[in-house]
Amino acid sequence: MVDVRILIRLFERGFLLKLFFGLLFASLLILVDGFALIYFARSLGTYLVLAVEASVSLVGCLIVLDSTRRLAYLIRQRIREGVYPLREYRDMAGCMFAGVLIVVPGFASSAIGAILFLPGVRRLVGTVLIARLESDLVQTYEHLKLREFDDPDVRTRASRLQFADPVNEQKDPVIQIDEPPQDPPGMP
Repeated sequence: MVDVRILIRLFERGFLLKLFFGLLFASLLILVDGFALIYFARSLGTYLVLAVEASVSLVGCLIVLDSTRRLAYLIRQRIREGVYPLREYRDMAGCMFAGVLIVVPGFASSAIGAILFLPGVRRLVGTVLIARLESDLVQTYEHLKLREFDDPDVRTRASRLQFADPVNEQKDPVIQIDEPPQDPPGMP
């Protein structure tokens, strides 16, 4: 079901203006990419241009995946520290947007994606992208915090790291069973 807020925004002039200019920019980017592909295919050969474009997309995809994996680790680490990871959220949003542009076929979109992938530019783009999602990100933070500390492995590791006392550390008692268990009293 469609959210009512989205339907109400369709009647706002500013929202429609942003929407159609965004679509105009996307279509212009597609036209420039198409022109570049046709131009380079005529000059260098179709198969070479397709191989270069596929290689650029593959390498860009691997770089973006590695970067998002590192950012996800940093977000979890900041959550464990009890710090709201706003900077990491911004970096993640910018990285994902740049990754989409890098993976989409075309030289212009890959070049714009590579520029947007630079750390300072990525954070700026991420700030713009998540500007209206602040309350959703706070809810995401709370959910991840609960999930992070609800995981028994994380809880055990955290308690060992936080409360370990090497001087008075006691080992778990070893239970040895030499004889079969007896029936409780009152049992035949």
